[in-house]
Amino acid sequence: MAPGFSTSSEVTELSGRGVGIDVVFSAISQMQGSIDFKSKFGKGTLVYLKIPLTLADVTVLIFESSDQSLAFPMRIINLAS
Repeated sequence: MAPGFSTSSEVTELSGRGVGIDVVFSAISQMQGSIDFKSKFGKGTLVYLKIPLTLADVTVLIFESSDQSLAFPMRIINLAS
C-alpha cells in the first residue's frame, strides 16, 4: 500500500502507474478504519474494509461487485473531471 508501487511490468492505459490501493488505504485510515486482505493461491483475494459505525450518517456512493455492496463517503470522493 505504498505510493508508486506497482506489480505491472509496463504502464498501460489501465494499469502500471502505482496509484490505487494506497489512495484507498489513505482514505480509510483518515476515517479511522482499516483494510485487511485474505488470499488463497489460485482462488482469489478478499478485501475487508472496516469503517467505524459513527460514519453511518454520512452520504455515500454505493458500488456493487460480485454480489457485494461497497459504500464510500462522498466527502472523500473527488468527482472533478
